[in-house]
Amino acid sequence: MDSFKVILQFETVFPEENYQDYLGKLNEIPKELLIDFSTHFLRFENENPLNIDYKLLLFNWFNKENEGFVRHLIQVIDNYLKTNGREFIIINPRTSLTLFEHILFQENSDKSEQNNSEHEILLFKIYLAYNTHTIQSEKQVAKSTEEIDSKFNFTAKILTQSLANYDISNFNLKSVFVSEFVKVLLFFKMVSQKKKFQPLIKKFYQYFDVLDYKEYIKKLAPLCITTIESSSAGYIDINVSKNETYETNIRFIEKFSLSDTYEKGERDFIHLRNNPFIKIENGKFRIIYPLFVVEKIYKSLYFIFNDLNNKLPDDDKIKHLRNEFTFEFSEKKLLYELLGKAYKNKYIKITGEEMANEKIDGAIDYYIRNGNKIFIFESKDILINANVKASYDYRLINNELHKKLYFEPLEGGKTKNAAVCQLSNFIQLLLSESFPLDNKYKSKNAKIYPVIVLHNRQLEISGLNKQVNEWFKTERSKLNELGYDDSKIRDIVVLNIDSLIHYHELIQCKKFNLEDLIDDYLKSCDRERFLIKLKKEQLKNPWEQSNFQLVQHKSFSMYLFDRLGWHLTSLFEEEGLNIFN
Repeated sequence: MDSFKVILQFETVFPEENYQDYLGKLNEIPKELLIDFSTHFLRFENENPLNIDYKLLLFNWFNKENEGFVRHLIQVIDNYLKTNGREFIIINPRTSLTLFEHILFQENSDKSEQNNSEHEILLFKIYLAYNTHTIQSEKQVAKSTEEIDSKFNFTAKILTQSLANYDISNFNLKSVFVSEFVKVLLFFKMVSQKKKFQPLIKKFYQYFDVLDYKEYIKKLAPLCITTIESSSAGYIDINVSKNETYETNIRFIEKFSLSDTYEKGERDFIHLRNNPFIKIENGKFRIIYPLFVVEKIYKSLYFIFNDLNNKLPDDDKIKHLRNEFTFEFSEKKLLYELLGKAYKNKYIKITGEEMANEKIDGAIDYYIRNGNKIFIFESKDILINANVKASYDYRLINNELHKKLYFEPLEGGKTKNAAVCQLSNFIQLLLSESFPLDNKYKSKNAKIYPVIVLHNRQLEISGLNKQVNEWFKTERSKLNELGYDDSKIRDIVVLNIDSLIHYHELIQCKKFNLEDLIDDYLKSCDRERFLIKLKKEQLKNPWEQSNFQLVQHKSFSMYLFDRLGWHLTSLFEEEGLNIFN
C-alpha cells in the first residue's frame, strides 16, 4: 500500500438521499442473491481491474437496462474526481465482510417484487451505504489523536487506522499459504515427539476424524489450494465428491463452517475467521473469504488446541499451553531454525536458551555477530485484544502495544519489561563489553542492529516501526546519560516471522545482506526526507504529502516484499514432501 485510496461513500454519489435508509433494505432482496453478491465481492483483491477502473466495475455491475443510471453515476463520480482528485475504491474487504455479517441475520424470503434491474440499483446503493456505515468508526481516530504532537500525529493516525484493517486488506495469498504451511508442519513435527502432548493430539485427531496430522493437512491443504488457484471470477464453491469418504469429508469441512447459530456482536470478524465456509446445500460449501480459509492452517491452531485441551481430564491437560506455542515453538523451534539456516557456521550465534543456561542477566532471544556487525533479536508471539484492535482509539491501542512491546507498569512502581526495554538493556551490556559469551569485539567499532520478530501478521501494520522507535528514543537517551555512545546503534526494525520464512535463504546465499536491507529501510523512513521535500515544494498538495508519508510508514516486512518480491522457500518443498509422498 503506497498510496491512500479513500472508500467511495454513499453521499458522494447520492447527495440527496440518506445512507441510513438503505442499511435496512437487505430484507427486500432474496437471501440467496445477497449471499451470492457478497461472496462474489469478497473475492476482490486490491489490484483487481474492476477495483482499479470504476467504470469497468459499473459496466460489469449493471445490465443494459440500467445504462442510463450508469451514465449518471459516471458523470457524478467524474465531477467528484475533478474537484477532489483523490483516488478511491468502491469494493473493499471491510465493507464486504460487514455486509456479509448483516446478511446472515436476515430472514429474507426467496421471493421479491423487484426485477433484476431494480436489484442491481438497490444492491449498489446498499453497498455504498455500508461503505459509509463502516467508516463512521474512523472518526474516532481523529478524536483520539487530536492532542498528539504534530511531529507524531500522522504516525498515530496511520497506526490506529492500520491495526483494524491492514491484515484483511494487504496480503499476498500465496505468501500467507506458504508460511502457514511451513509453520503447521514444523509445529506438528515438534509436538508429535513430546510425550505430554499425546492425549491432546489424540483428542485433536478424534475431533477431525483423521489418523494423524499428515491426513489432517492432506484434507485441509486442497481447500486452500482451490482458494488460491481458482482463476474464475466470483465466489468459490467446494463440491464434495460422492465416494467412500463422502461423509467424513463433509464432517471435516463442517468443522470450519458457519452453524445456524451465528454469534452476533463479535468484533474483528472473529466468527468468520473461525468459520470461513458456509453450507449452500448438501455436499456444497462456499468459501466466504479466501484469507480466512488459508489462515485456518496454522494461525487458528492454538484456539482449537486450547478448546480441546480444556476438555481433557486434569491429569492430561497441558499446563501453560500458550507457552508451548509462543516459546517452545515460535522462539525455540521456528526462530532458532530460520536464523540458524540463514547464518551458517562462520558467524557467532548464541540462542536465548544458551544464554539462559549461562544465567545471563537480561538475555535476549538470539544473538549473531559477523565481525563488527551485531544483530540482536527479541521474539514476541503476542495477541491483541479484538476490542482494542477494532476500537480506532489510539489511546487504547498505544496502551496495549506499550504493554506488549515496551513495558507494563506494575504495582509498587515496578515494571515488566518487553522487547524495547529488553533490547536496550542488552545493548548496554554490549557497549560495556560485559557479555560473557562473546568478548571478541570492540564496542567502539560495533554496529548494533536490534530486531523485534513478531509472529502475528495482524501486527504487520503501517506506523508500528515508528511507534517502537519513539519508545526506543527514550531508552537511547538513558544510554547517553550513562556515558555510552549510541551513534552506531541502528533504530529497531520490526520483522514478521513470515518474512524470515520466505527470505532466510536469500540471506544464506548472500544475495542480500540483512544489514543492508535494514539500513536502506531505515533511510527510506527518515522524516528528514519528508521535510526536505516539503521545503523544496516537491509535494504539491496534502494528498501527495500523505502518500509520501505513507510510504515512509510501511512495515519492514512490506518493504522486503516490495523489494525482494515473491520467493518460494525450499522449506515448503522439503516439509511438504513428507506429507504428500
